[in-house]
Amino acid sequence: MRKTWILFVILFLVFAVFPAVALEAQPGDTVQIPITLNNTDGCYVKIIVSYDTNVFEYGSISCNNGQAMNLAMTMLDVNTLPSGVCGTLTLKVKSGAVNGTYAIGASVVECWDFNEQPGTASASAASVTITGGVCLHGDTSWTTVHEATCTAAGERAEKCSACGETVNTEEIPAAGHDEGTWSTVKEATCTEAGEKVLKCGKCSGTIKMEAIPAAGHDAGTWSTVKEATCTEAGEKVLKCGKCSGTIKTEEIPATGHDEGTWSTVKAATCTEAGEKALKCGKCSGTIKTEAIPASGHDEGTWSTVKAATCTE
Repeated sequence: MRKTWILFVILFLVFAVFPAVALEAQPGDTVQIPITLNNTDGCYVKIIVSYDTNVFEYGSISCNNGQAMNLAMTMLDVNTLPSGVCGTLTLKVKSGAVNGTYAIGASVVECWDFNEQPGTASASAASVTITGGVCLHGDTSWTTVHEATCTAAGERAEKCSACGETVNTEEIPAAGHDEGTWSTVKEATCTEAGEKVLKCGKCSGTIKMEAIPAAGHDAGTWSTVKEATCTEAGEKVLKCGKCSGTIKTEEIPATGHDEGTWSTVKAATCTEAGEKALKCGKCSGTIKTEAIPASGHDEGTWSTVKAATCTE
């Protein structure tokens, strides 16, 4: 970094120590910097001041006794100088100056006592802290802007500790789900599928859903819906032992008649046939009928219907 050296000579006598001054400024400001002489046992002193020319622009330099100071190293009368602060350097802060603290140098290069023998002395100027200029973001820290979730990325930002500006951002990857446990949404029945869901152990979000297969019927026992008769089929049903739903139905075959005994419906006469019926021994239904043949006459004895006369 190039520096401009401003050299001036001060004739001064002082025995105290004066600390360097801390100043603050912003780009475009004019800064007046006190030049202080310390610990001198001499009466003639040469002081060189220095500053960063990338940050400051030279304005002027003056002595406290009213005499002008410049780059030509002018000798000044010590008897007219105030104690301690011997001069003022005026600088202007350049636009685009980088924020930071800059030391303004002041060095004693020659010192003579009253006998024109080498003496001792030291000098100090000031430090100037620049704010509101260009920040180099030398000290940063990361903070979370918003947290990542299981499914959405988050974000973090790198901010300058000096100016608060965000200098960088980064994505925080989505964390992904942690598999929790399955829970039943809908129970399966014997004939219909159910449904179960797997949820995240962190956010309770749904990871996936699966069908629960229908369980199928458990065959129970047959029960008669309609009894079979001798002539008509009946019906029986097989129901599920869990849900009582009908698994299947079957016909119960008609049992058929059991032949019982013949009974006379109409007795036969000598001239007319009669009728007999065979009925079921279970339902008393007629199985079949048969004619009973007319029995015919049995010859008996003669009897007179009309007696004969002599002429008839």
